[in-house]
This record gives sequence, structure tokens and C-alpha cells, in this order.
Amino acid sequence: MPHHSKTAAPAGFASWGKGRKIYLAVGILACMAGILMMAFSR
Repeated sequence: MPHHSKTAAPAGFASWGKGRKIYLAVGILACMAGILMMAFSR
């Protein structure tokens, strides 16, 4: 399963538009920020 998803990811990522890549990056940053806030609030 890991190697299957690894081979499928680059092709799917390349076919995405620039807006979707930015949207994904913002989502990941927001998720990381939320995790950091939870970690520091303890």
C-alpha cells in the first residue's frame, strides 16, 4: 500500500492546478498551526 500511493501521488499532484496546490499548502499550514497551538496550550 505505501509504495502504491507513492507512485500515484506525483502524477495526481502534477495534474492539479496552481490554485489547488496553494489551497493544499494553506490547509497543511493551518493544520500544523492548530497542532502547535494545542501543544503549547498544555
